Amino acid sequence: MLRTLGGAALALALGLGTVGTADAAAPRPDRTAGTSTSETTAADDAAARAYWTPERMAATVAEEAKAAGGEAADRAEVDAAAARFAVNGSVDRTVGRVFYFNTVEQVNKSCTASALNSPSKMMVITAAHCVAGKGSRMNGGEAKWFKVDWIYVPAYNGNDPYPYGMFTWKQARVFNNWLDEKDAPEWDVAMVTLNPNANGQKVVDATGGNGLVVNRREETFVTAVGYPANIDYAAHQVSCAGTLERLILYPILLDLPCRTLGEGSSGGPWLWVNPDTLQRSVNGVTRAHNGVEIDTPYFDDNVMGMYTRQGSLT
Repeated sequence: MLRTLGGAALALALGLGTVGTADAAAPRPDRTAGTSTSETTAADDAAARAYWTPERMAATVAEEAKAAGGEAADRAEVDAAAARFAVNGSVDRTVGRVFYFNTVEQVNKSCTASALNSPSKMMVITAAHCVAGKGSRMNGGEAKWFKVDWIYVPAYNGNDPYPYGMFTWKQARVFNNWLDEKDAPEWDVAMVTLNPNANGQKVVDATGGNGLVVNRREETFVTAVGYPANIDYAAHQVSCAGTLERLILYPILLDLPCRTLGEGSSGGPWLWVNPDTLQRSVNGVTRAHNGVEIDTPYFDDNVMGMYTRQGSLT
């Protein structure tokens, strides 16, 4: 049974999701994970805003689209997916594009993220590999954070790159396991507290936000949203909808059939709609794709713990 953790009145007023948990379909491995954080400075904030001009954003999108082929094999499938977010010509404003400089690969890259209805109203959720280098602390190394020139742009599209402004990294949190292990797909989750945009708005005030839900059953129906480089030249949001399945090799990863959400969709939310309240909650983030399906880490109490630690930071 879903358990809300507060903020219901705010959620109803703004059309936001609430935060809760539900019984899982089967026992999960007993695991408790610590987290690590990394902050930026005012100078970092200013540098990121200056770095990500519309021209540089467009160039990054174009390079990723070129590498991914720019189009999908099944045009009808692409059109149907895009149409789900074409209501009145709008997109899902709680979902946006992340642009950043990958300090491991030394290249500009992009991902997807979404706003969470946290107490701070300043937080987004995405994939850890959009925030920090996997296994970068192994063998005594230093964590490689991608906080240099990292921004979040809600509802990014090819015609208006800043429809709700630009939000920069204030502090990010990932699981220690992500930094300490080379093969850690089940820990590929991050939450990032953002600085306000140029108008002084917090991200949830500007766009609204979704709730967070953990310990859901595999059979949950979700809609995954992202900015895939392989579709429409990476300029627009696309979605996949379907029922979660458990991956055989990784019992703490969940799978969703999807041919459209390729490179660039990483970190995009898997949205579950509560049938009683019609409120939306994030129940996963896209971690990887293989052209046929995408997967997410299973959202359990560790993810809720990350939310609790990070959600009040201002």
